[in-house]
Amino acid sequence: MVVSTSQRTASVLLTVFLVFAMLYVAEDILAPLTLAVVAGVVLSPISRFWTRLGFRPVVGALATLLTILVLVAAIIFALQPLARQMIDQAPQVLREFDNTLGWFRRISHGIEQAASDLNEAVSANAAIAQEAGNAESPAEESPIPTVEEALWLAPAIVAKFLIFVGGLFFFTLARRDIYAGLSRLLTPLGRRPVLAGRLISAEARVSRYFLTITAINATLGICTAIGLKTLGLPNAMFWGLAAMLLNYILYIGPACVVAGLLFAGVASFNGALSFVPAAMFAFFNMMEGQFVTPAFVGHHMKINPFLVFLALIVGLWMWGPIGGVVAIPIVVWLLHVVRPTAVMPTPAVERVRSARNARRALRDG
Repeated sequence: MVVSTSQRTASVLLTVFLVFAMLYVAEDILAPLTLAVVAGVVLSPISRFWTRLGFRPVVGALATLLTILVLVAAIIFALQPLARQMIDQAPQVLREFDNTLGWFRRISHGIEQAASDLNEAVSANAAIAQEAGNAESPAEESPIPTVEEALWLAPAIVAKFLIFVGGLFFFTLARRDIYAGLSRLLTPLGRRPVLAGRLISAEARVSRYFLTITAINATLGICTAIGLKTLGLPNAMFWGLAAMLLNYILYIGPACVVAGLLFAGVASFNGALSFVPAAMFAFFNMMEGQFVTPAFVGHHMKINPFLVFLALIVGLWMWGPIGGVVAIPIVVWLLHVVRPTAVMPTPAVERVRSARNARRALRDG
């Protein structure tokens, strides 16, 4: 039976749709598991370090797992003062924003007066409707989760954490066997060593990429902390740490830092100085994105910016922040594995190439 081009295209599109649907539906399992695999790939130099020291694979996997858990715990502990400060300053910031809005309202007094008249008419109608249906209307729900809601969410969070821990441990323990199994499954007999070596090379590439990005983000965090300290913003060091961590999530992370610094600037300063911390970080982030990262990463990785943006959007859509973190390392890994040089010549092609080289050598001789 002859399959037409349109049928093949429809089959490919349907397969892609089903794959993304499965990834979206199975988020609770696949998201922490994928994060564990990416963390295992990024931490592969540490695993190789334990192997060179002569540790057994189980001991090395446990040491790598403990390393990442201690690092995560330290980050959460370090960011606690910043979160507490933002919560404590929230009422003051809201009052500042209200004063700013009042200033704009005073400028546009005529529009405000019209809006006030309309608001009075709407409020009168709303009061009549509320009196008529007050007995039937439910109480307004609070956006803050209750203790019962938190208890309902706790098992899901614990389950995801356990999936991450188990996935990281077992992937670190058996990643070479996993690569060998993928080679046996996906390639003919003659090319299996080639694909296994390519997977290990891709692992090293992702590790180098992540190490480079970590150094760039750390420099950005240090510059941010120094700049905010110079301005006199409280907890400048913690803001620098937050800028470093959130910069791993492209576009979304820096936007969150800008919003947070705008919040903190309004709470700590008056007038135009309130916007300086956010503007300063935006400038640092623009310099990092336009000059520093392309200089250290672009020449080696050569990732299409649109592909990066698409991977980030799809990752955030499917798995939220976890998807934003794992999207770029997965793209780097896939591009290294499937690039044209990854397809090695078959033995027949090698024999033809050797004969051609021999004839050329005889002719030159």
